[in-house]
Amino acid sequence: EKPAGVTAEECRRLCEKSNETGRLVVLCHVLRYTPGFRKLKELIDTGRIGQVMTIQAIEQISCWHQAHSFIRGNCGRVEESSPLFLQKCCHDMDMLVWLTGRHCRRVSSFAHLTYFKPENAPAGAPLRCTDDCPLKDTCFFSAVSYYYTNGICCGETGWPHEMVVPVDYTPEHMYRALQEGPYGRCVFHCNNDAVDHQIVNLDMDGDLLINFTMSTFTAKNGRRLHIMGTKGDIMADMDDELRIDLRVFGQEPESIDIRSLVSDMSGHGGGETPMLLDLAAAIRGEKRDSSLSTLQNAIESHYICLAAEESRLNQGACIAMNEFIGSSA
Repeated sequence: EKPAGVTAEECRRLCEKSNETGRLVVLCHVLRYTPGFRKLKELIDTGRIGQVMTIQAIEQISCWHQAHSFIRGNCGRVEESSPLFLQKCCHDMDMLVWLTGRHCRRVSSFAHLTYFKPENAPAGAPLRCTDDCPLKDTCFFSAVSYYYTNGICCGETGWPHEMVVPVDYTPEHMYRALQEGPYGRCVFHCNNDAVDHQIVNLDMDGDLLINFTMSTFTAKNGRRLHIMGTKGDIMADMDDELRIDLRVFGQEPESIDIRSLVSDMSGHGGGETPMLLDLAAAIRGEKRDSSLSTLQNAIESHYICLAAEESRLNQGACIAMNEFIGSSA
């Protein structure tokens, strides 16, 4: 499971051990196996839009996901987990390297924790949503509303609700967990330090420039990309409309419904099952898909994320990747 390590040194040592022993280490970069991203790679590799020159991409975390995972949850504090960008966006950094076949030369980043802080708590908000909060009927972030009233009491099961009560999933146990556990805390009083919005700039081989945004402040979660090349461009909505729009200069635009590409879209957009089947084939010594996310061909995503964190902590300083990776040796 990602991340493989939370420092560049950990990642380097793991790669060394894998090389020394000849053991196969695979990261769960499941997006490589989703039909939408596979189609994007096909369009790029076949030259439909020429040489890729610029990419704008966004990861929409969504407010409810941020509240659950990166404020109340176990990734709310960097020292207890890892930087949010590494936790959430190593998928995206891996995807950008894999899609383009380019390596990253330089990274810069700005990020802040601006909104989810005690000074922004509404007047009268208690430390816990269960402590007779006067805003319980109007606050979007009410844990009672999300997990209990409109959650388990309305038949919601699975992730993220069952994370709150992994055993004996009943309304009674849910309410008690909100009274006593981390998921019942007011989002403005969680002692969290994970950022809530970030911008990362990548200078890639071949003069490819990438601008990536990660933001909490969206109603829905999901990924969108605008890939611009010398012969055309691609707009891709990978989670909401599930559509790829291809526009080759001087030709009629093409629209691809991602749902038409496969019969099963379950499990991270249809990627989990083929990824696990490919892993099983690799373990059996059979021919494996070139997309298999081995440590050797996927760890660059971690280095990019960690370099982005280094840049963030140094007011957006430009980080040279060869120096950053070398400094971990």
